[in-house]
Amino acid sequence: MKRLLLIGLAVVTAVALGHAQPGPHIQGRSPQGWTIDVQGSAGTFTADGQPWTIEFVFRWFGQDGFANLMWFIGRKLDNYLLLFAYVNTAGTDFALWFFDYKQTQGKAAGFSGSYSVGGMQPQPTPTKDYVPRGKVPNYAGLDFRVDSAYAQITPISGAISYKHLQLVVYPIFHTLVMPGSDEFWMIGIDPGTDHTYHLIFYSNRPQTWVVDLWSGEVNLLPLGQAIITGGPVQVSRTITLGR
Repeated sequence: MKRLLLIGLAVVTAVALGHAQPGPHIQGRSPQGWTIDVQGSAGTFTADGQPWTIEFVFRWFGQDGFANLMWFIGRKLDNYLLLFAYVNTAGTDFALWFFDYKQTQGKAAGFSGSYSVGGMQPQPTPTKDYVPRGKVPNYAGLDFRVDSAYAQITPISGAISYKHLQLVVYPIFHTLVMPGSDEFWMIGIDPGTDHTYHLIFYSNRPQTWVVDLWSGEVNLLPLGQAIITGGPVQVSRTITLGR
């Protein structure tokens, strides 16, 4: 996941959020007043007045001058959050990018504080039967299709059949990461079990990120490449999830 973070980290004033623990942690504040306080593998994140409990689920190669990309997940009854921390092994200045499922938008900010992630290990809490209740968000983005051996998807909806994954999927978000690299974000549901997943397809490669919203497990699977077929489209939905 490559994302251009147009953030001036140097202008962020350092703010302490209590005392950082000697173990793995991420603590900081952004100019907007967003805060993060992770101790061990879990903690809190607050943005735009919305507090979240978040858990560390995955570490990937760093980007934009940072050594690590740390993935976190937050789950509420009717919403979920994916948060990405751009950090080195330890330091003071870092960046966050987060995606809010209900708002279907991503936001980024530079942070200053304290972090040390060398020993941070994923320990997400299993949340069986988790379904973000309510209406599935509309889609607004470029027209596209995925037509592979494992997935057939359009902006309206689609299906995935890959090993144990048998999903109905609904695209909810499109973003241009850099020229020639678009991402298409989707929620997937197993119609037999209501097992939910978050998926990220790419326009420049056939690998797909799959986040298990029950277990927090993250995998990169060969589900197919998204092919852009037209300009902006909008899809309105009345589908609801949850019982």
